[in-house]
Amino acid sequence: MQTNIYTLNKEVECLKQQLYDLLDNEPWAKHDILRISKRLDDLILQFYSLN
Repeated sequence: MQTNIYTLNKEVECLKQQLYDLLDNEPWAKHDILRISKRLDDLILQFYSLN
């Protein structure tokens, strides 16, 4: 289980970094990028509440 959590955390951080990089390069997409980032955070919280 710990391996799954570590993998999840690593992937989420990678996705969030890609979103922030996109935000820097495509400021017109700010609303969508922040919405996706919030959804990622919500999914993480939901995952941890199940365990």
